[in-house]
Amino acid sequence: MSESNVTAKRTRGPNLKKRQRTRNKLIDATKSLLLTKPADEITINDITSSADCALGTFYNYFLSKTLIMDAVMNDLIESLLEEVKSDFDNTGVTHPIDRLSVGFRLVSLNITSRSDLGFLLFESGLPLKNLVFNLESFIESEIDAGVEEQLITVSEPSLVATLTAGSLMNMLMKQYSGFYGPDMIDMIIQPFLKSDLVTVHN
Repeated sequence: MSESNVTAKRTRGPNLKKRQRTRNKLIDATKSLLLTKPADEITINDITSSADCALGTFYNYFLSKTLIMDAVMNDLIESLLEEVKSDFDNTGVTHPIDRLSVGFRLVSLNITSRSDLGFLLFESGLPLKNLVFNLESFIESEIDAGVEEQLITVSEPSLVATLTAGSLMNMLMKQYSGFYGPDMIDMIIQPFLKSDLVTVHN
């Protein structure tokens, strides 16, 4: 096959921006559906109909309903963390313990101030494991930065991040449900500070 034929064949395919737009269209359609009925009641046909896409188009991007639900959750988390990090960087807080405390408050504020976000995260049936994983990554990155700067010593960073993320998830769900007020988020940092695995250097 000549080079010109190869090039022509390449240019006939959808470009990256078009593919991203189509993928986002499917994700946005799924989000809208999740606001009206739970994930386990939504079908792929529902999604393609809402997105005005062919069934074959769906399978060009997602092999199953499970994968698009993962993509929706990841999109929500990415949006949440982008907002949190933007606010986070403007606080001027430098110590890792203070940064974690501020970070937890910002995550809580963003979720509780946006009813659609809280609903999609906690009531729609989306996989919470994705949110837990991202919270763990956020916490562990702050721990690693504090250790590198010799501000804290943590004997098992991954374990501490996992335990703290679990506590944070529990608190966020109770706050969203109205059991706890926003000030209760500070309770998350206390077990972290009192843990035998963590030493804070003055």
